[in-house]
Amino acid sequence: MEDADYIRLLVQNALKEAGTEGRAALAARWGISIQYIIDVARGYRDPGKSILAALGYERVVLYRKKGERE
Repeated sequence: MEDADYIRLLVQNALKEAGTEGRAALAARWGISIQYIIDVARGYRDPGKSILAALGYERVVLYRKKGERE
């Protein structure tokens, strides 16, 4: 499993690969605004369902009893 920081790194890499000229195409391909992508990459917002889906991930929430360790 990966954490939000790893997903941000993937988003940052996608932006870098797209370059300034390709950001609009990236946003169109992912079906979300470029501003949202940039906000996630900069850590202003958490990656949501749309970005996770574009990267092939899904959010999983886990719970454990207090005091228990893995």
